[in-house]
Amino acid sequence: MKLKLTRIFIVTLCFVFNESQSQSCFTVTCPSSFTAAATSSSCTALVNYSNPIVVNSCTASVVSQTFNFTGSTQTFVVPSGVSSLTIETWGAQGGANWVSNTNYGGYNKGTFTVTPTQTLQINAGGQPTTTAGGFNGGGSGDAAGKGGGGATDVRVSPYSLNDRIIVSGGGGGAGYWSSLHVVGGVGGGANGGDGYRAPDYATNPGGLGATTTTVGLNGTCSSLYNTTMAGSFGLGGNSGSTCGCEGYGGGGGWFGGAASGNCRGGGGGSGYVLPSATATSFSNGVTVGHGKVIITYSASAVTFTSSLASGLASGSQFPLGLTVQTFTVLASNSQTDACSFSVTVLDVTSPTIVCPTNTTVCSFASITLSNLAPINVADNCSSLPGVTYSLSGATSGSNTGSANTNYNLGITNVLYRATDAAGNSGTCSFTVTVNANPTITAISNQTLCLGNNFTLTPSGGTSYTVAQGLSLPASFTNSIVITPTAGLSIYTVTGTNSLSCSGSNTLSTLVNPNPNVTAVTSATNFICIGQSATLSATGAQTYTWSPAIPMSGVISPSTTTSYTVVGQDANGCQNTAVVTQSVDACAGISKNKNSNAIILIYPNPHNGVFTLELIQNAEIIIYSSLGQVVFQQKLNAGQTQVDLKEFANGIYVLKVKDGEASQNHRLIKN
Repeated sequence: MKLKLTRIFIVTLCFVFNESQSQSCFTVTCPSSFTAAATSSSCTALVNYSNPIVVNSCTASVVSQTFNFTGSTQTFVVPSGVSSLTIETWGAQGGANWVSNTNYGGYNKGTFTVTPTQTLQINAGGQPTTTAGGFNGGGSGDAAGKGGGGATDVRVSPYSLNDRIIVSGGGGGAGYWSSLHVVGGVGGGANGGDGYRAPDYATNPGGLGATTTTVGLNGTCSSLYNTTMAGSFGLGGNSGSTCGCEGYGGGGGWFGGAASGNCRGGGGGSGYVLPSATATSFSNGVTVGHGKVIITYSASAVTFTSSLASGLASGSQFPLGLTVQTFTVLASNSQTDACSFSVTVLDVTSPTIVCPTNTTVCSFASITLSNLAPINVADNCSSLPGVTYSLSGATSGSNTGSANTNYNLGITNVLYRATDAAGNSGTCSFTVTVNANPTITAISNQTLCLGNNFTLTPSGGTSYTVAQGLSLPASFTNSIVITPTAGLSIYTVTGTNSLSCSGSNTLSTLVNPNPNVTAVTSATNFICIGQSATLSATGAQTYTWSPAIPMSGVISPSTTTSYTVVGQDANGCQNTAVVTQSVDACAGISKNKNSNAIILIYPNPHNGVFTLELIQNAEIIIYSSLGQVVFQQKLNAGQTQVDLKEFANGIYVLKVKDGEASQNHRLIKN
């Protein structure tokens, strides 16, 4: 039975608060005490804690910096320790050729989140004095008219029109014509005003002012509401030179106001403040002359840097024992304070130990086992725990280390215990069963002839296997028939009882070889009818023929006959042999019924030399039994001697060809 052991760490965090190291305008407080359970996979505890809390009572001063119109871009670098700026912007008044013109620029204010060392770009709008548009987006005028006022904005990197965080619109161009006031639209904190000529826009419309979402859409140039005068994103519209009378430019802004000709004023540009800004303020038409920017911030704001002077960072694995955590806080005004707390980690996790599975072995007596050590012993700490064991049942005792010892017949209970340095322990257990082997008996040794068998019937077990040398065992329960090989064979009989234990015994068999019997005839090819041949056998002591033959061995069969002989040696072992005697009719003269040619062949059978006698000329061809041509010749009538001594004994075919007719004859060479 396997026991699964679980280990738990308990971590106790003790916090000690120190008095301030110096009199300062802030205080530092460490977190309060807490406990945590460590993981059981290591000898450490994962500890998370909050940073010290700083209570700031230090005062700060306010700094204000003004950026007036210069006609070019200016920059501002956020000072160290500053994270918030209040920015005010004033857009420029539009160009004016009359002291009573009221085309003033807009005003915006907001508080923005920034980062130290961040660079801002400042563009203070300019009021034009000619038809040229004012710096930063003012549109141009024409003839005796004036240009539109430039917008004022602040930008962040990468400083495009889309990167403006605050914009105040410039006023549209304004003047005085033929005793009439040419009114320029005011610049917007939000929406720009419309331009016109007195008495009002409805009677003499000029350039439309921009809104927070659209440009000034049209102005007057020969015709009312002419869209060619429209402003664009960030730029006021330009007056055309073909409009007639005087032309006035639109004011710059988030969106530019429209320009106008025909002695009508230009529209004012719109304003914008980044939506995330706080404490915002918007005013239309408040700036006389050039635009400007004022940036205000807390220059003496105190910042704090917290550092871990000793101990481990939050989220670290803390070791066993006591760890002192000390934090030091440094203020930007060079004052310091500190606090400390302690972390104590305790090991309360038990070691794990895994036992082998239950073990069963067989033996004739008690036995020493060497494969019973624990499969795995582990602890969350680096050093391995000590291991002890205790035995009960068939075997008793206890010791340290592994239980590889001597076990008696029967069932022994084994208990392993692993104990770490902190006194935590884990256990596992299993059983060792030693069963008795059976005693196997077998029959006595055997002597046999090759090919004979014997029956093996052992006792002492419930099932058996038998092996001879390296051959595979044959399994059986009661008996088995064995056919041994030649020579001496050693058989190992293994019997297994109901407890799967086994014993073995051996026996031997001596197998005598059977005699090597051969039988031959004196006429190896054939005999003719009426002739005789002699049969003989060798390899044994006594012989028995079937069919029976005379003692002399001389036979004269009229047809081809097979004879079987059984030979027996001195050990009583037997073997058989078969010999076949071929018989032929041996005809000597042949005539083809379809031919007048007559041939005489003699002698036939022959020893290789025979005579052919032809009545007329003919072609002679002789074939072997394999169809091979061994003789071919045209012979004249009369006698011709043929020599076939160089060819093997056997049956040949002689073909006589007389024109289209032919006849075949058998030749026998022996």
